[in-house]
Amino acid sequence: MHIDFTKPYKFEGKEFTGIDLDVEELTGKELKNAIKSYKSLNGNNMLIRNAATSSLISDDDFIFYFLAQKTKHPVEFFEGLLIPDYLGIIGKVSVFFAQSLV
Repeated sequence: MHIDFTKPYKFEGKEFTGIDLDVEELTGKELKNAIKSYKSLNGNNMLIRNAATSSLISDDDFIFYFLAQKTKHPVEFFEGLLIPDYLGIIGKVSVFFAQSLV
């Protein structure tokens, strides 16, 4: 999945016009490991510890945590995006995950 940004985006001295998310190549093991890792980072949060996979994959914090692992860009990369790009990524990845649940 490729996302074109609304404007060129500068991060750590590099300019980006978009990003390849490659979520279509995601394996169950990668998703499972990301969920396990995310839950362990938030171990004191009972809601996250007991969250079902379906609720986590629609959580924007988890989406960007997962994408940071998948794309090798830190979470701060995504947090610095313009709102349309930030929300566009959340929407497209959430839809991708939701369609995978059916």
